[in-house]
Amino acid sequence: MNITQPFDLFTNYYSGYVQDDFRVSSKLAINFGVRLERETGMREVNDRITVAFDQAVVSPLNDRTRIDGRDAIRGGLVYAGVNGAPVVQGNQPPIKAAPRAGAVYSIDSRTVLRGGYGLFWAPWNYPSPNNTNYGQLGFTGVTTLQQNTLVPIASINNPFPGGLSQPVGSSLGLLAGVGGNIDFVDQNKGSSRVQQYSIDFQRELRGNTAVSIGYTGAKGDSLSYGGTNDAVININQLDPKYLTLGSQLVQLVPNPLFGVAGAGALAGQATIQRGQLLRPFPQFLNVLAHQVSGGRSRYDALITEFSKRVTGWWGGRVSYTRSRLMDNQFGQSNYYSATGNILNNYDPDHEYSYGIIDVPHKVVVAPIVQLPFGSGRHFLNRTGLVDHLAGGWTISAVATRESGFPNAITQSPNNSGLFGSFQRPNVATGVNGLLVEDITAQLDANLTNNQYLNPAGWTQAPAFTFGNAPRTDPNVRTPPRNKIDVVFAKQIKTGGSTQGEFRIELLNATGIPQYQAIATTFGIGTFGQARLLAGYMRVTALTFRFRF
Repeated sequence: MNITQPFDLFTNYYSGYVQDDFRVSSKLAINFGVRLERETGMREVNDRITVAFDQAVVSPLNDRTRIDGRDAIRGGLVYAGVNGAPVVQGNQPPIKAAPRAGAVYSIDSRTVLRGGYGLFWAPWNYPSPNNTNYGQLGFTGVTTLQQNTLVPIASINNPFPGGLSQPVGSSLGLLAGVGGNIDFVDQNKGSSRVQQYSIDFQRELRGNTAVSIGYTGAKGDSLSYGGTNDAVININQLDPKYLTLGSQLVQLVPNPLFGVAGAGALAGQATIQRGQLLRPFPQFLNVLAHQVSGGRSRYDALITEFSKRVTGWWGGRVSYTRSRLMDNQFGQSNYYSATGNILNNYDPDHEYSYGIIDVPHKVVVAPIVQLPFGSGRHFLNRTGLVDHLAGGWTISAVATRESGFPNAITQSPNNSGLFGSFQRPNVATGVNGLLVEDITAQLDANLTNNQYLNPAGWTQAPAFTFGNAPRTDPNVRTPPRNKIDVVFAKQIKTGGSTQGEFRIELLNATGIPQYQAIATTFGIGTFGQARLLAGYMRVTALTFRFRF
């Protein structure tokens, strides 16, 4: 049972820009500009949030007990506006300048060279409010009753005999959340920015055709580690230097917090695991920093295209993109591949690898064909019933083939022993982890036991180690994604300035199945299997449009 005080968040945002286009000559045109933005951090109307976790402040528990090997017990939450604390979350720059420039140069009447650069400040993808996402510890009273499965300890008319916990606000100060997990928004959170740049060369050929080749790139800084999600950094993980202690980390030792007022649930334990006392802030369990802006990314793509205007009876385009996306956004999700976890909270940059949405190869073929039948066309050029049935038809399609996404392999059970870190398996030497190349051609229709990854490609990482598997493995990608969409359209003359159009649209016309994330947790019985379909099978839509 939650009793929550009202929660009213807001930010202030202001912006302005100047831009101009300048024709230098008949061959060269340039454009340039700058956008200036001002955005405050997140604020709550009544200051019912925390704005920081102070790692250096001495805890009140330090006056009540001592922990061997420490000069003091430190760390605690900082509440908005309390003792001169800021009232907004994060550390936004006062002004965010976003310059951009572009140029177009006509080499001759059929050849054009284009280029551009822009810096863009990306908006933050804020999560939905709940008990933890905005560091509002203390402003929600949570009452939990664990019912005995054999002998009831509460009745329906009095389900919480001990009463309901009420919100305490910021009254606990540095003791808020002691003995449990706490969440806060990182006080150093900055503003995400992306620099985009491109250059392309286009040449018009005979027959209303053209070819182009170009490069486009993007470089992201100060991004969320979760991408479109809110990933967390556990700043209360044990330092990896303690891995040498091995099983001593989980040994029970006398608890110096036993019976200490203000120590929360830890005060009721006479013994405690040694590793808990070695944590940076031993009075807490996990200390989870939200909205940490340490992510970075790099995208590079070579794009080639052949296109033809729709003249005569056909047109369309064919394009190929060769790209690479690298990032350390370990919390980014993908519908087609499983999300990974950070291995070591002390080293987020170790997660820099292929992005979970990296697609190195993409081919798109999009033809448009006007069938040569009926009035005004090459064959059966007549009016009447023949034209009504066979005339005016156009067929268009988009056929796409894409590489699969890299998989994120994790391990269960997690026995790294570092109180807040994760673990991955070790990669087996000389073993291909990909069991089949094209899952769509080999898996059973019922998807009950379809092994896609080869379990022999990995081995269980021993306790008190991290494992050497990368965050994402480009050698064991998800199945390729193939799809063909087709549209049959018929123009219908209805007299005067009016016209009708009948369309038959077939999305995923061939019914090629797509597969949801492969089971990528090494150590479970379904590891490497494809068991769920994703997206949709064939969808047919019939449409009639009347224009007047």
